[in-house]
Amino acid sequence: MIDTVIFDFGCVLIDWNPRYMYSKVFSDTAEMENFLTEVNYSKWNELLDIDVPFDDVIAMGIKDYPQYAQYIPYYKTRWMDMVKSEITGSVEILRSCKEHGYKTYGLSNMGSIVMGLLEEKYPFFSELDGKVISAEIKSAKPDEKIYRTLLEKYSINPANAVFIDDVKANIDTAISLGLKGIVFQNPEQVKAELKKMGIEI
Repeated sequence: MIDTVIFDFGCVLIDWNPRYMYSKVFSDTAEMENFLTEVNYSKWNELLDIDVPFDDVIAMGIKDYPQYAQYIPYYKTRWMDMVKSEITGSVEILRSCKEHGYKTYGLSNMGSIVMGLLEEKYPFFSELDGKVISAEIKSAKPDEKIYRTLLEKYSINPANAVFIDDVKANIDTAISLGLKGIVFQNPEQVKAELKKMGIEI
């Protein structure tokens, strides 16, 4: 019987996309897309997720792409502009799970600075029973270490837990460790899949 629901953060509980911010910086959409493709911002996220200092990441970006030196610092100074909002339906699922007696946890690839910014703005993070973010242990999904850290820290039985994440590779690791998994598409789909698992929400 499932008694625990574990949530990823980005693109599951919060609507994050760098285009929300950079569309305000670039006047031309094609130019913005070229920038985002060329700099490969996902590698910046990977460094931030394992707690490489933000300033170091920005400096690396400018060194690698000096032609974009005026735009790259915005990735730090205007990071919260990349967050459109909480994903209301997902937060409702989290709160419904708690109301029905399920434990709720967070497991996210996230830098410590941005996690602090998110917690200041979105109160639902404090409603979780606990969380582990990659920056804390310098290990990121889909590596098994971050999953095992969460399971051990909160004495979670993987057979009784389900993990929701928008990346299939992250769900594959969860399943290999004995958890059930849902690849997030939208809140309605997640709610339907949770109900199929017998979770009352």
